[in-house]
Amino acid sequence: MLYAIYDKDGRIIQFAHRKKFAEMQCRNGRRKVQCSEGASSETQYIDTSGTTPTPKPRPDTTCTTSGNTVAADGTSTIEFSGMDDGTVVKIKGPVTASFTADGDNASKSIAFTSPGKYRVIAQGIFPALPKEFVIDVTNE
Repeated sequence: MLYAIYDKDGRIIQFAHRKKFAEMQCRNGRRKVQCSEGASSETQYIDTSGTTPTPKPRPDTTCTTSGNTVAADGTSTIEFSGMDDGTVVKIKGPVTASFTADGDNASKSIAFTSPGKYRVIAQGIFPALPKEFVIDVTNE
């Protein structure tokens, strides 16, 4: 038997093979649920919306881009769209920046002035998994 110990949000904190050990870990609002071998705290969460807590795959963060190449002219933009409220977008490269989506189905346009490769990570509210993009900012 494998048990997942999880918090009030459904985050899997740890696993236990023995029911007694799992029960010992259930304090400070933690709970346990039986799950299958191979369960993963990185890719799964415990859905508590129904009558029985159920391990489920974590969904991807909702975010799309209008492209992956843009000119470093300060006026051409990449649009990030379809973001849920509270999604945090971090841009790392020659210049770093971040922003938080405000409202559901939010969008934001970003212009770049420094050429290079930028790694963009969009992280929605838990249980969403982060989504990663690479933006190539060129001199052209």
